[in-house]
Amino acid sequence: MLKQLSGKTHTVITSVCLSNAKKIDCFDDRSLVTFKELTEVEIGQYIDTYRPYDKAGAYGAQECLPQGYNPCSTAEMEFLKKINNLKLIENSIVKKSETGIPIIEKIEGSYFNVMGLPVHLVSHHIHSFE
Repeated sequence: MLKQLSGKTHTVITSVCLSNAKKIDCFDDRSLVTFKELTEVEIGQYIDTYRPYDKAGAYGAQECLPQGYNPCSTAEMEFLKKINNLKLIENSIVKKSETGIPIIEKIEGSYFNVMGLPVHLVSHHIHSFE
């Protein structure tokens, strides 16, 4: 799967449905993830280091970001500021002393969507759900 993603951009789609006895609110979020061109050695190192067998797409975005790259969208940064929890993103940014394997070039859209749940959208929909 990592070979197939190598050098390409793919779309990550997460769908969410909120419901109660009176209402249903279904929505989705889409993010574009661009991988760098990967060598066999990089793919092997990633698999050996992170064992991504239980990951959708065979990768975990938090392990694949370039050093110092902030993957959050503007909407996500605003959400994190609103809930006063910038630590969520600070913990995801690869520091110089850490050893991530940067196989992702960029994420367009929601980083949290790529991680599994677009929390900023879920929060917005929950707050407007009656």
